[in-house]
Amino acid sequence: MMKKTDNLFFIQTIYILLLLSGCATVPPDITEPSSENTFIQEEHYISVLIAQYPGNPKLYLQRASLYSKHKLYPKAIQDCSTAIRLNPGLYEAFFLRGEMYYYMNHYSMAIKDFDRALMFNPKEPALYMLRGKTYLKMDQPHNALDNFISAEQLHYTASGLYYHLASTHYELNNYSTALEYCNKAVDVEPKQPEYYYLSGRIHYLQNEYDNALKSFDRMISLNRSDIRGYLALADVYAKQNQHKNAFAEYTRALEINPDSVHALTGKAAAAIHLKNYPAAEQAVERASKLAPDDIDLRLVRGILFYEQNLYSASIPELNAVIIADPGNYEARTKRAHALLQTSSFHTAIADLTVLIQNSPENGSFYLWRGMAYNGIKDPRSEDDLRKALALMPDNPDIYFELGIAGYNQDHDEDAIFNFSKAISLNNNLSNAYLYRGLIYAKTALEWALDDFNTCIKLDPDNMLAYSSRAHYFRNTMKFRQAIDDFSFILSRDPQNAEILYERGRTFLMINELDKALDDFNGALRIAPDTNEELKSRITHDIDALLRSLEQ
Repeated sequence: MMKKTDNLFFIQTIYILLLLSGCATVPPDITEPSSENTFIQEEHYISVLIAQYPGNPKLYLQRASLYSKHKLYPKAIQDCSTAIRLNPGLYEAFFLRGEMYYYMNHYSMAIKDFDRALMFNPKEPALYMLRGKTYLKMDQPHNALDNFISAEQLHYTASGLYYHLASTHYELNNYSTALEYCNKAVDVEPKQPEYYYLSGRIHYLQNEYDNALKSFDRMISLNRSDIRGYLALADVYAKQNQHKNAFAEYTRALEINPDSVHALTGKAAAAIHLKNYPAAEQAVERASKLAPDDIDLRLVRGILFYEQNLYSASIPELNAVIIADPGNYEARTKRAHALLQTSSFHTAIADLTVLIQNSPENGSFYLWRGMAYNGIKDPRSEDDLRKALALMPDNPDIYFELGIAGYNQDHDEDAIFNFSKAISLNNNLSNAYLYRGLIYAKTALEWALDDFNTCIKLDPDNMLAYSSRAHYFRNTMKFRQAIDDFSFILSRDPQNAEILYERGRTFLMINELDKALDDFNGALRIAPDTNEELKSRITHDIDALLRSLEQ
């Protein structure tokens, strides 16, 4: 009895004879692997036949097809090239070799072969389909679209064509058309998760968030191991400010891939919105080990520092984001405010000028730039603050800053009016009482004391208010009360040389000379070397006090 392998060889030999005689074509399934018809056997049989008939191009094409199925692309290309040399009109060889070049990312060479194949067979839709895919890889969506349309006109109706048409229109921002083709692809093959993913992306970009959520949910139901579905779902929730849901989906994504920087960054951003800073810090720390220079991560890291009032730490992170993406206005907005909080007024003004040019109707930007101008006592602050007031009427912060502008320019009446207006709009605005009190104190008005007391009641940690009240007490001859306020400040800040010196001066006024000398010497000891003016005043008063003690 003949063995099965012998029988297979006999059948293939008969087939080859028919092939050589022109009575048979290359069957598409001759190289399908089975338990007994293995790749090694098939390669051996075809190679033996090639050795017997080296001038037959279809044998090389047959072996090339075998190699292609086993992803041995260089060998497939070599056999296709031999087949083409033997028969320059064999379009199947150009087609197959072009496909191999495609899989090896040699796109220009693939296009050349597809062009040659189409010269011989311009009605083959699969050729247009693959050439279109190649143009997509080459970032030539218009050329890709032309080829996909040709394939469709030749009645190529596989779902893959509709999907690639949808993808190409998506790349060209033709979202409505993209969605139409995506729906056609779904109609042909309703259980392909990739189609729902694309559909969800299109809905997302059209701000159709409910439809996007449905598409991504459907994708996940078809493939629960694909992290992209969870990430996309989380991104939609984040866009809708549903940060709790976003946090949950990013967490699910991390169950699939704990090293996903996208998921870690998204989870951190959601946690920041939820004020869950420990979770945000944990995610940022993990992501930072994986991709420390990722721009999205640096933005989130900067925002995390910013939201915790760590402004100096936030600025370098936001700097990196803006260098990489000058149009990132979220980063620039956060940086401008952080610079303002760290008294980097000139740099803040530069950022705010860019923001105002981009959003001239944003009153907050005018307010912040006005604040920065106030920080450097620049009278241009008033123009910005008036613009801010026109956009945000009855805003107490604007009236307060207008008061500061007047205070800086010694326009006392204007300043008092604006501080009073700010207080009428927000009677908890402690610094408005403080600065109004400072103006009243210029003429020793008792209203100053009322304002200082109110400021301290609203903000017990405001040391400037205690210092201002202490000076008021001293100027009105209430020396013991002044000493009490200076002493309170020193209990909080023992290294404050300026306050220690002022307490010494107050002791001197009530003739407690030993205490005055102790304070002067202590102030001289802790005064920073950079403050030469203070050290000079202290030294002068010590010398004067010592001379008076010697007399």
